[in-house]
Amino acid sequence: MARPPRKFSSRLHLGLARKGQTVPKAPLCVVIGAGPGLGASIARRFITEGFAIGLVARDVKSLGSVVEAVSAQEGRLVGKAADASDQRSLALAISSLTSTMGDVEVLVYNAVAFVDGPASELDADRLTSDFRTSVVGALLATQAVVGAMRARKRGTIILTGGGAAIYPGAAWASLSVTKSALRALAFALHEELKPAGVHVATVTIEGAIASRPRFMPDVIADAYWELHSTPVSQWSPEIEYRD
Repeated sequence: MARPPRKFSSRLHLGLARKGQTVPKAPLCVVIGAGPGLGASIARRFITEGFAIGLVARDVKSLGSVVEAVSAQEGRLVGKAADASDQRSLALAISSLTSTMGDVEVLVYNAVAFVDGPASELDADRLTSDFRTSVVGALLATQAVVGAMRARKRGTIILTGGGAAIYPGAAWASLSVTKSALRALAFALHEELKPAGVHVATVTIEGAIASRPRFMPDVIADAYWELHSTPVSQWSPEIEYRD
């Protein structure tokens, strides 16, 4: 049984190295859904710990701005444009990163899509699309990296959750459905992969990002590092990130 949650009060290639330069074999953290907020903060946090960073995002322009924002810190950084809801697109991006940077040590799935509104008014096609980005994409990303992690008997997979998984609301039905499913996926993967030496967990963020000091992206990013660096004896499927 999984341990109870702990409380915690087209392709684009951009990088710091010049063309043709050998990529250093630092441990690799891949952040999927790499936006200028939390995604960038997670990348910066792992860079400070000596990691190389692979950033994956659907929007090329947004990805370029994230690379520029993060690259002010010393470290190896590569960006790839891919649609997290598309299996082939995501697999190609991850394969391209691992072929030059080595196996993924830490995978962070941070992609999300949702529309506000009550369940009775949700468009079925839109909910299906949101589910593919927010949940199916997390499964596809996990499947792309877990084979190598199992072989090494080592690895961390972190899924960005939300308070809507625990406190679903009528006004955000789409987000409530997808975050609940993502949380269930994290718990199921945690139980399955812990014996193989792979730590799967979700950071359930119970508050609006950047709404107050504790919820600033750079502060939340510390929870991701804590999950990765936690000893095996203390592994948990979830950090409930709250005030």
